[in-house]
Amino acid sequence: MQASLKLVLEPIFEADFHPCSSGFRPMRRAHDAIAETRTFATKGYHWVVEGDVQACFDSIDHTALMRRMRRRVGDKRVLALVKAFLKAGILTEDGADRDTRTGTPQGGILSPLLANIALSVLDEFFAETWARHSATYSARRGRRRRGLSNWRLVRYADDFLVLVFGTREHAEAIRDQVGAVLAPMGLRLSAEKTKITHIDEGLDFLRWRVQRHRKRGTTKRHIYTYPAKKALRAVTATVKALCCQDVNRSLAALIWQLNRVLRGWTAYFRAGVSNATFEYLRAYTWRRVIAWIRRKHRRISWKEPRRRYCPDDGWWPRHREAILFNPGAVCTTHYRYRGTAIPSPGRTRHEDLTAAHHGTCGKPDARKRARPVWEGGPGKRTDRKIDTAPRADPTRTSWRRPPGPGGTSPTRSSTSSPTPTGWRGRWWRRTTARRARRSRSTGRASAAVVVSYRKRRTPPGWSPTCWRGSPTRSASPNAWCSPSSSRARPPWPPARCPRQRSVPAGDPQGPR
Repeated sequence: MQASLKLVLEPIFEADFHPCSSGFRPMRRAHDAIAETRTFATKGYHWVVEGDVQACFDSIDHTALMRRMRRRVGDKRVLALVKAFLKAGILTEDGADRDTRTGTPQGGILSPLLANIALSVLDEFFAETWARHSATYSARRGRRRRGLSNWRLVRYADDFLVLVFGTREHAEAIRDQVGAVLAPMGLRLSAEKTKITHIDEGLDFLRWRVQRHRKRGTTKRHIYTYPAKKALRAVTATVKALCCQDVNRSLAALIWQLNRVLRGWTAYFRAGVSNATFEYLRAYTWRRVIAWIRRKHRRISWKEPRRRYCPDDGWWPRHREAILFNPGAVCTTHYRYRGTAIPSPGRTRHEDLTAAHHGTCGKPDARKRARPVWEGGPGKRTDRKIDTAPRADPTRTSWRRPPGPGGTSPTRSSTSSPTPTGWRGRWWRRTTARRARRSRSTGRASAAVVVSYRKRRTPPGWSPTCWRGSPTRSASPNAWCSPSSSRARPPWPPARCPRQRSVPAGDPQGPR
């Protein structure tokens, strides 16, 4: 029931959520929050307020939460169902039923969404402040000249960072404002976990360490992200616990358990400067596995276990088809900051940019358009739902965007269309120039450029094209478009060309 309710509510509220939030949202992950932190710290936001909401899921005020939900949801049945989940109660360990006057149901599918709705008050505060005072570069520069500060918010569920372009006093003032914003929702900051640090001192966020260091061999200083010591201690403790279990089982069973842990841990931390950490984890895991083998075979020398478990005169453990995963062989990558490039279900690309740069909270009719993922554009349909993939529109004769106000839209009966733009235009110009050079060198006119990568039935009203000459009319409008010549060369890749089309050589109007 909670999963069904989440499918109904999530697209509605995703239209209002801001890009600064990355936790428990579709198409977003913890790496986006880390990349955003690294980007802002590189641009001068050096003072950081590390915020943590104390008992967030247990302290949300039900009245304030329902008040925020009524702004977007008008169906009283849905609101009553959400309230019933909030007031359901908790069954304690001793079998008693404890009432839940505050907080969201722990472990429920709907809890992360309700927490994001409650914490969005913090996102809206920073977005409105940014739009009012720091929306443009000149406004931010003017504030710095007057001795004022600029700040940005990075939030992942109840853990958030406020990066301040200013001094420590400015960061302390922002911390007090954050506490005042969260108070109406029944939330308060944790005094132990909320602190103010400088980027040179470093901070731990989402198990990552973000700190500015001097690059080796130079005097330049850069922002580095690598696994935190707490995360490394946690994975080494897991490896140690697995290797301290019963030695009566086979080495293959131990390797399968270790591989699951090591693969998941390295996959999360590979998007950073983690080579040294991976090498340390490799050495630690090897020592633990070898010690387990020595305990398993106490009465024989090391030569026999090495011959049995490290074949080919090697030192890396393996048993039958099970090979111990090597963390040191994992290649690290650079996770780029996506920012507003992350599509939000329920909002168009223009609304994402507006919400990121101007702090708007979506249009009033965003609820009506909460289902479609994309609007307009080449090959996209405005009535396509979230759970369906966009398909090509058979009525379009050009893959170019429709013209603006005052222009003429291409129709199916049109005989020419403008030259494609972007990467398709570059591909078209290169192909046209290459075929023109070939025709001049051979002294004959080049054949028509024909695109036919898929076998599609000709739509009604469309006449199939002749492979070597000009377009001709077919006897059957539903005949298969099957080319019979190998001399055709496509003007652009096949993914965007679902039907066969022809363009005579030297035609300046582009594809038809």
